[in-house]
Amino acid sequence: MKKKKLLLIALIFLGLLLFALIPLAAYLTGGKEIVDFSPSDRLVFWCFIGSEIAVSIALLAVATALGKANRQNMLGIPAPVTLSDTDKILRRRSAALQILAGILVIAADLLGVWVGRDFGKEQRMHALFLSYCMPIAAFLLGLLSYLICRLRVRHFAHMNVSQLQQWLMSHREQAEAVADQKLRLLAAIRHGTDAFAILLTLLGLFGAFCQGMTRMTDHVFPVLLAAVVADLGITRFRFPAPRVVLQESFDLLEESDFPALYALAARAARAHGRTEPFRIGLIPDCNASIGQVAGTDIIQLGVILLNLLSEEELYAVLLHEYGHTGNRRVQKEMNYADWLGNMRERHFLGVFSRYLYILPDETYSLQFSLFRFANAIGEETRADRAMAELGDAQTAASALLKIKYEELYRYEEEALDHEDSPDVAALIRSRISGRLDAIRAAIRDREPFYQELIRHEIQALTASHPTQRARMENLGVSKYELVPDQSSDAYRSETQRALSILEKRMIDRADPSDYASYHERLLKIVEAWEASGRELQEESYPDTVGALKELGRLSEALELCRFAIQELPEGSSRAYASYMLGCSMLHQWNGDGIERIYSAIESNNNYMEEGLDQIGSFCCLVGDQEQLERYRERAVELNQQDRDLYSQISVLKKGDRLSGEELPEDLKKRVLLSLLEIDQGKIEAAYLLHKQITPDFFTSAMVVRFRDGISFDDKNDAMHRIFLCLDAVEDWQFSLFDYEDVEKMRPENIPGSLFYAGERNEKAR
Repeated sequence: MKKKKLLLIALIFLGLLLFALIPLAAYLTGGKEIVDFSPSDRLVFWCFIGSEIAVSIALLAVATALGKANRQNMLGIPAPVTLSDTDKILRRRSAALQILAGILVIAADLLGVWVGRDFGKEQRMHALFLSYCMPIAAFLLGLLSYLICRLRVRHFAHMNVSQLQQWLMSHREQAEAVADQKLRLLAAIRHGTDAFAILLTLLGLFGAFCQGMTRMTDHVFPVLLAAVVADLGITRFRFPAPRVVLQESFDLLEESDFPALYALAARAARAHGRTEPFRIGLIPDCNASIGQVAGTDIIQLGVILLNLLSEEELYAVLLHEYGHTGNRRVQKEMNYADWLGNMRERHFLGVFSRYLYILPDETYSLQFSLFRFANAIGEETRADRAMAELGDAQTAASALLKIKYEELYRYEEEALDHEDSPDVAALIRSRISGRLDAIRAAIRDREPFYQELIRHEIQALTASHPTQRARMENLGVSKYELVPDQSSDAYRSETQRALSILEKRMIDRADPSDYASYHERLLKIVEAWEASGRELQEESYPDTVGALKELGRLSEALELCRFAIQELPEGSSRAYASYMLGCSMLHQWNGDGIERIYSAIESNNNYMEEGLDQIGSFCCLVGDQEQLERYRERAVELNQQDRDLYSQISVLKKGDRLSGEELPEDLKKRVLLSLLEIDQGKIEAAYLLHKQITPDFFTSAMVVRFRDGISFDDKNDAMHRIFLCLDAVEDWQFSLFDYEDVEKMRPENIPGSLFYAGERNEKAR
């Protein structure tokens, strides 16, 4: 993080230096033209040219380094040094476009020299003025775009939760009209963004042309600036995804090895009149989808789905998925959305490009999300009807029932123990083959119960699919029954082989040492707890519960939660136990878990988002309308409270009402002792700030500054342990920050903020 900030500062400094050298050179040469230069003026001029070139090279180097530093995931782990073939191709394309931009700018500059050969001094000065105005105008457009985007964010921030919810639901209530309207809007934004890219390219070329007209052919900076502007336009031009992405992104099957599956897919494609080439890929679940990549339809089939469904049931599912591909307008917008997310520019100016296009890109992303939300239910309904129109309705209903049964089993699975193994290969097989066997057993033993749930299910406001009951009605089927499996031997052989192939591929890609290390860490946590006589430790018991759950020993984890609820005082320290126990009860279809989750949320706001999701999902699945109405009211109330108060806890910035914090003496000693235990040479200092959010609500913000050179794992472990310490404190609101994330507001400059001085804290020791 510190390196990225230094690089950004250097980038800004070098950019300003490029501008500052121009008036400096003009001042030192007295503003004379080149033909009137004295020997000393020529020396100054050539020093200026050399400085501009040197600064430009340095700017390029820093921008490249910043681009590499930005290639990190959200956890801050550097991306692999080796690039995929797809990334290499995308980078080569961007490099080719940058070279093209440079060639066009030079050509425009030379054209300007030829056109302006007969111009007088006054005309050349006008051209020089325009040569600077064109690039500056482009950047001002980008700045305006950014400011408008920020204002829109503020507009949404000032809407209350109820208004936002009503605004969102208004799109679904008028789904057909909204979806068509959004499609037109998305196309307009896409075309407008393309026009803006063309405009930038033309501005850059015109700036270079004007520079050439000045006949100051040695003046590097305006041409360089024009090249940057043209580059920012040209590199937004889109190309089809490279075909190598098919092999790198999907577990594809060859038609020669799986003729039955390919014949089934071809039959479904013909039924829809689809002529595009297709490939079949595997995923390790019970889903299916069709998307277009590099001009090819990619049919992704879950290996559990393949082995649950009969041949004709899979054909019905393929009819459904192909039903999503018929709208060419939708496909265009999906391709563009994918390009925005995965395939756009890979070059050192990418950081500038993102800000320059932030308004159209952010607007497009928002509107595309709204389109998908508004269109989801109607699109799924139309795809379901395609199964009945082009195939057999009862077979389609049977396929959908099996998929729903699998979903309900997965819900129940969250409350079950499972076998664990330190061997990653055994774990992968248990999660695929083992789960498939468990699903089959659940369908056999629990089908009547599952059908009862289906008959009472309520559609969630934000659901992407109709309820199973509605889907059966769309098919015109009233009888909930599975059709006999009459699959051919060839089909069944291929589905079993597909499962084995995917398991092997996943095992080959897995790193046994990484998993063994992770498994060992979990075992150490549990073994330490067992060695203590299974003693309840207020601050660390959540880690023990989490480790037991990950090791498949959920029953023991829940027993520890019950013990924590019994022994710990009501409040934040036992909120985790209430939350875990409440979730487990819901996944066992016990509605009493709702009150436990509400209790956890009231004690600790950290469980609000996930807890509300758990309650809402349960109420919809079991068809509890009364609890669902209560949940919806509480969700609006709690989300509004989170927006007004708790969202401010996780933010620390200039302008906040901050002061040094004074904790009660016993609490201060407790936190200091925890920091001393966690430190072990990792912590440079810890600052404690009092942030007043409203007249009667505040947080004590702890900012931890780590020593230089500490590893990511050590820092992550220390922050986690500090979080558990602060989270267990009753009746006191804490928040936790890494110093590098809030460095710019300088917490050390706030009087009384130093709480712990690392190894220098002799008094605390």
